[in-house]
Amino acid sequence: MKKPWLATGLNLMPGIGYLYLGRPLRLLATWAAMVVAAVFGGAVFVVLVLIGMGNPDGVEGIVLLAVWLLMVFAPLPGFAVVAYTVRDARRIAKAHNSRLEQQFKPDTLP
Repeated sequence: MKKPWLATGLNLMPGIGYLYLGRPLRLLATWAAMVVAAVFGGAVFVVLVLIGMGNPDGVEGIVLLAVWLLMVFAPLPGFAVVAYTVRDARRIAKAHNSRLEQQFKPDTLP
């Protein structure tokens, strides 16, 4: 039996709960999604800085805006990945336990 609360708690560190559940491919997929989220956040920053370079008079303001936007919005994809994996680990643990209960359920006579 797998403990859903433990799988959920371990997945607060992205993907670690999947190791507990015996799903290493999901761990790798989670890490890949986190890399994509980080690259996305960095790309947003670079684009905003490049826009600011096109306007030399307002570069400082644009860079400050870019840094603020990066701090506010860049973590959102990462948070979404963590939120999904936490919920998914709980669901997988419950499904695993349900299969075990069905498999080892004693036959009852009517």
